[in-house]
Amino acid sequence: MRPGLIDGAPSFLDFCGTLSPPLVLERGQVVACKVAFDGVQPRDLPPDEREVAREMFGDIDEIAPELLDVLVFVFGGRGGKTRMGATRMLYLALFADLSSLAPGQEGKCWAIAPELDLAHEALNYIKGALEADPDLAPLLVNPPKAGVKFERLVIQRPDGKLVAFEAKAAKKMGLSERGRTLIAVLLDEAAFFMDESYKVNDVEVFNAVQPRMFLPVGQLMIFSTPWAESGLFYDLYKANHPTVGGRPSSALAALASTPAMRSNPGILRQVAKALEIDKQRGTTNAQREFFCKFLSTSAVAFFAPADLTAAIAAPGELPTEPPMGAHVGAGGDVGLVKNSSTVAIALRVDNRLLVPVLQELHPDQGQSLKPSEVWELFASTLRAWGAWAIALDQAERESAREDLGKAGLTVTNAAATLECLTELRTALRERRVKMVDDPLLREQLRSIRVRPRPGGGESLVVPTTPDGRHCDRAVALATAVFEAWHRGAEVRPHKPVFDPREDPKEAMRQALMEGPKDQRKWLDRWKR
Repeated sequence: MRPGLIDGAPSFLDFCGTLSPPLVLERGQVVACKVAFDGVQPRDLPPDEREVAREMFGDIDEIAPELLDVLVFVFGGRGGKTRMGATRMLYLALFADLSSLAPGQEGKCWAIAPELDLAHEALNYIKGALEADPDLAPLLVNPPKAGVKFERLVIQRPDGKLVAFEAKAAKKMGLSERGRTLIAVLLDEAAFFMDESYKVNDVEVFNAVQPRMFLPVGQLMIFSTPWAESGLFYDLYKANHPTVGGRPSSALAALASTPAMRSNPGILRQVAKALEIDKQRGTTNAQREFFCKFLSTSAVAFFAPADLTAAIAAPGELPTEPPMGAHVGAGGDVGLVKNSSTVAIALRVDNRLLVPVLQELHPDQGQSLKPSEVWELFASTLRAWGAWAIALDQAERESAREDLGKAGLTVTNAAATLECLTELRTALRERRVKMVDDPLLREQLRSIRVRPRPGGGESLVVPTTPDGRHCDRAVALATAVFEAWHRGAEVRPHKPVFDPREDPKEAMRQALMEGPKDQRKWLDRWKR
C-alpha cells in the first residue's frame, strides 16, 4: 500500500468492494489496480495475474514506489479507464493523510478532459458513488440538485478536512489553475488535449498540475486511448514502457487492449464488429481504438511532408508574368481586425498547377487593416496576372463585390474550405503542383491536421496562431488551386487603369469595357 494514507485505510480493491453497490472489476482491471493503486509488486501476483501484468507493464518484476506518482495508461476503448480513475480520486479524497493542510484549505481532485462534458462524466461517477452509499452521502457539502449540471463537488471528511472534485476542459486550462494542492488528477483522453485555437496543449496542462501534486500519496493519472506517435502522452509511454524500448524511470506506463481489460460479452462483440468494419473498408480504426495501435505522425497530418517538399518550385520554375493560354484562378482570405488578408494566384498549364504569387497584409498589433488597402492589393494582384475574378468565402464578400466591382473585377463564392484543401492534397499527392517557396505557407500547411474526436470520429483542424493568423496563406492558396483547376478562365491581360482622380469617367468606362460580358452589355444599353 502506498505511504501517505490515514491509519486503517483499506486497500483500493477492498474499497471498491465496499461501495454500495460494489464496483465489480474484471481481471485485467484488477491487475492494473493492484499494481498501480495498491502498490503490489508484479513478482508477488498469482501466476495467472502475473502474465496479465507482464503484457500490461512489460517484463518487470519490481516497481519503485515513486514511479506510482505518475501513471501513463494506454487503454483500449471501453476499457473502463474513466470509472477507474474517478473511483481512485474518491478513494484518495477519503483516505489520504491531509493533516498538513491548513484549516479551511481545500484539497483538490481534478478531472481534466478535452471537453468539459467528458470531464463531467468522471464527476458523475463520484457523485453516484457518494449518493448511493449511506455512509458517504452525508459527507457531501453541496449535493447537486437533480437534473442540474454541476462542475464541482465538495466533501467534508469526518476529520473536518475539505476536498473538492472539479471538472475542467483542457482547452480552458491556464495560469489560473496554478497554486492548488492536488490530491489526485485524472487527465482523461490525454492524447486529444488541445486549447481553444486547436493547438496541442498536453505539455502545458501537465506542467500546470504535476508540480502541485500532494505527495507522497497524490497520483497524476494520464489515461487515454491512443492517437498519434507524438505529444506528451506518447512520449511518456515510449520512455517508460519496456516493449517500445523504454524503462520505467519517470512514470509507470501500461498498455492494455480492450479484450485484455474486459471480458464483457457485449463489449467483445462491439470489438469484433469494429474489426469486421475495418476489414470491409480497409481502415485501421479498430486497431487504434481497441488494440492501442498509435498512428504515425504522417497519418495524422492532412498534408504529407514529402508532398509539400516536392511541390516547392526550383528557382526559375515559376513564371514571372501570366503565360498566354493558361487558365488562372485567384483565391483570397479576408481579415481586417485580427486576421491577415491574403490573395493567391494559381495557373493551370496543361495538367500542372503553378502558384507563382502569394500576397498578404497583416494588421499591426492593436490596429485594423484598411479595407481600401486590402482591395487595392487584391485588384493589383489580379490585374498583374490576367485574372478577372477572385473567390472569397462569406467574410467581407459583399463589401469586396462593391469595391472590386468598381475595377471591373468579379467576386465569386469560394468552395468550402475542406473541399479546397482536399483538392490541394490530391494535386500534391499526384505531383501536379509547383508553388512559391514561402516558409510561413509551408508551416501553415504542415499545421493542418486531422483532429480526433474522443470516443471516435475525426474532423479537420485549421489552427489559429497567437498573432491571429488562421492559416490564411494556406486557405488562399488552396482556394486559388481549386479555382484554377475547376473554374479557371483563360488569362486575359488588363489594359492600364486610369487614375480615377485624374479622369473618373474614363476610369469607370475602361473598367466596365474590360469587365465581364454582363457589365459590357449594361454599358451598351446605358449608351443607347
